[in-house]
Amino acid sequence: MKSKNPNLKYVKVDKNNIDIAFNIQKEIWPSSPDYENFLRKINLNKQEESSFIVFYDNIPIGITSTYVESIDDETIWLDWYGVLKKYRGKGFGKDILEDTINYCTNLNNYNYLRLDTTFWKGRPAINLYDIIMDLKEEYTVEDTETKKYNTIIYTYNLKKTNYTKPWNNKFLGLNEYYENCK
Repeated sequence: MKSKNPNLKYVKVDKNNIDIAFNIQKEIWPSSPDYENFLRKINLNKQEESSFIVFYDNIPIGITSTYVESIDDETIWLDWYGVLKKYRGKGFGKDILEDTINYCTNLNNYNYLRLDTTFWKGRPAINLYDIIMDLKEEYTVEDTETKKYNTIIYTYNLKKTNYTKPWNNKFLGLNEYYENCK
């Protein structure tokens, strides 16, 4: 993966650097690290199922990752995307998201890049997604009478056509996945 920012470098996660990626993941998401996700992607060795460590001047500052779901062959998903806290607010998140979009566009296999995220007031990533992504939808199919998960699905139209197909609340199994991460 390449960056428009000459100081950013992306290194694909492999067996030699998986611990760096996992430590970044644990720092950004302490309640849901997923070492097995990195291992699965290493073993699959597919471009659309890849994770990258993001380096700024040879310092690891974040990760970005993609995957696909068998229920929709038009979509590639953003997975484990984040910047370490001490490097936030410097424009790296925007650069990394745009670089990941370019990576997915260059695969030429997908019409959409989607991501799921949890909303809470003041969350900086939400502001970035609202600016860059083309479509924002509430994901409520996994909500229950007693619990609302506040999940949002964002979509970016990789082909830049006039129509961005909504996700339409198709079931993803997010709650079960995140429960298994703990």
